[in-house]
Amino acid sequence: MGQRHQIYIIARPPLKAREKPGKYRCIAAFHHQWYYGELPLKGTNRFKHLARREANAVLIESEVQSFYSRFDPEERNGSCPCPYTAHLAQIAFDLSPSELDDPAHSSRVSNIFRGRAEPCYGDNNDGITVVDVSTPAKPRYCFASLDHGLEGEHAADCPPLTPLTAQQYLRFYYAEPEEHELAQDVELQAAEKLNVDSIHNLDDMPLLTRDAMCEAWPLTFAKASRHVDSSIGPVANLDKDQGPGSFNADTDAPKPEGSSLRILNLSRQNGSPGNPLSMLKDLGPGAISGLDASGNKEVDKHILRQILEQHPLKWVNIVGSSVTTDDIGDLLASHPRLFYHMEAIIHPQLFVGMERTSLGLPCPSAFFPAFRFVVEGPDTSFYSYADEGTIKRRSVSLPFFSTDQIIQNILDAVQRPELELDHMGVIFSCSYRGQGKEWIESDIQSLPDRSNDTFEASAEQAFPGYTFLFRFRQSGMDRYDGKCVIEDYGIRLPGELEYVDLDAFLAHMEGEGRPAPTTLDAVDALRKILGRSGTGNDS
Repeated sequence: MGQRHQIYIIARPPLKAREKPGKYRCIAAFHHQWYYGELPLKGTNRFKHLARREANAVLIESEVQSFYSRFDPEERNGSCPCPYTAHLAQIAFDLSPSELDDPAHSSRVSNIFRGRAEPCYGDNNDGITVVDVSTPAKPRYCFASLDHGLEGEHAADCPPLTPLTAQQYLRFYYAEPEEHELAQDVELQAAEKLNVDSIHNLDDMPLLTRDAMCEAWPLTFAKASRHVDSSIGPVANLDKDQGPGSFNADTDAPKPEGSSLRILNLSRQNGSPGNPLSMLKDLGPGAISGLDASGNKEVDKHILRQILEQHPLKWVNIVGSSVTTDDIGDLLASHPRLFYHMEAIIHPQLFVGMERTSLGLPCPSAFFPAFRFVVEGPDTSFYSYADEGTIKRRSVSLPFFSTDQIIQNILDAVQRPELELDHMGVIFSCSYRGQGKEWIESDIQSLPDRSNDTFEASAEQAFPGYTFLFRFRQSGMDRYDGKCVIEDYGIRLPGELEYVDLDAFLAHMEGEGRPAPTTLDAVDALRKILGRSGTGNDS
């Protein structure tokens, strides 16, 4: 039972890194048990905004370029050759904190990546969503009905295996109402506004052609009638000249959506020979806030340390450099002050979670977390009938953080204390996005370590980082009628056993050399939500 839908992320990875793009192929795929109508449009819009973010686009591009060096065609189950892109897609199509009340969120997506498996073999009755990230700053999309057809009320005439625009797909479910119908029905007006907005949100995305679909899945789409055009109607935003290109984070290059960093490009693509420090000698304090050293073997642990000592950077890309996973752990543990301004370090060591297994990366416990957020309260997850009323603890932890980032992360989290563990992980994976910004304007720069165990520093052992303990209870008769009420909170400082309140937490961070929060409104909002002084205890 359900309205089953699949989401596919495709690209044209080169057979060897930085060479000419090869053929289209699927790099990530998911099954959703309940996804139809406007929901795929909304998920595609969220993914579009996340993929266009400059910091996110760098990571997508890095995975696309190195796809064939990590893809094992013999690995059929649980494969995840592009863990960051898959994580970003899962956030957009299932775990977005901005729309947790969607009915779609009662049914989690499942990773169904199977190499070159054809979409026609899936359990499907509401079509597929396909997004092309060959050029992350300019993703393309289409929807399509498979041979199974769609379950939309007006889908009888929907041609199978044909790229559909947002409007075409949606109108197979919800026909455009007549003017006199709208005038007489307020609820219909609201529903139609949602439909129209969902359609127009994708107006700036080019439509994928049938040729691209045939290249990605020759057995499924090549069998469709060749006389059918690339679309079933006129598509104003079709961009046939668009081709995949390499993303360049150079300071003078055109920026994707959300660019605000002043990035020094020391990447391999920039061809910077010799000592990387030579490019820094004429730069004054504050001249740069980011560093792209991806693929530059000249940049090692010692070079990185010298750069961070001279410049308080917010963003560093060291994928493919000579900085090893052990180096990162050592720098974080031995020189934590270098990371007090840092919001993102692009390095495999920091992508913790289940995706690490498929990459063969080490356990994140190689270094201690700088911050851990612990929630204690009743289990409110959709599938927890047997455990209803059971008090559980769940936690996420970060190896580093910036002040504004952590304030915003905590504020997002405490406003929805009933969040499941995966949702908490999404919230704390975000870099600071700024006041007044929508959640889809986030840079997703890490996969926080997540745990359902009952971690809590005991009287015999003080935790070396910060611990924020947050307790809530649920009023009302059950999880559906009840309201989550904050019961208590407290913050343990590094090496301490006693709990303090928010103001003492902020004062301690400033005292150890971290920048003071610039978002005073966010601090005030958090103080108002928490309400009382920190009084957490181990009872």
